Amino acid sequence: MSTDQAHDARDHHESWHAALHRLQECGVSHVLASVVGAAGSTPREPGAKLVVTSTAVIDTLGGGHFEQQVIETARRHLAATPVATGTHLEAFPLGGRSGQCCGGFVHVLIEVFAGAESHLTLFGAGHVGQALVELLAPLPWRIDWYDSRAEAFPPRHPHDRYPDRVRPLTLAADAEGVARAVAAIPRMLTCW
Repeated sequence: MSTDQAHDARDHHESWHAALHRLQECGVSHVLASVVGAAGSTPREPGAKLVVTSTAVIDTLGGGHFEQQVIETARRHLAATPVATGTHLEAFPLGGRSGQCCGGFVHVLIEVFAGAESHLTLFGAGHVGQALVELLAPLPWRIDWYDSRAEAFPPRHPHDRYPDRVRPLTLAADAEGVARAVAAIPRMLTCW
């Protein structure tokens, strides 16, 4: 797969609303693009939605150069450091701006979701670790939760109380295993 293909990978099996839920549960930065107004001949009607991440596109606004411009706009917002959540209204005259023959006019609402902005690494899945995760799970943080005992983690069920951004990870109970886990901790930016 080429870089361009990976950049615009599409999931044709997942709906926009399932993707939106999954990405918010996992704490991944994403954009929801919604057609909120249309005049004249347009690829899709108001209410059509598209979800964009830095590597994937889920659903469609009708394709063509117009949709590619929406994807590029979304990815510019996602590439900002830090990702700034917010909404933006974009106007697309399909003949002038997008070069599409249908020639209509579309307004697209771009909603930017920054995802999990904080990351926590927790060592230990005993009663204290489980109580901490129970308290922390509702927060929009990614939690890497380590223990050398796989059986120490609560069993995961389809209707689990922990979102997917809480990741139980088993580590080797030796200095090398702990060193690998510590090396995997993301660097934190310090803001003064």
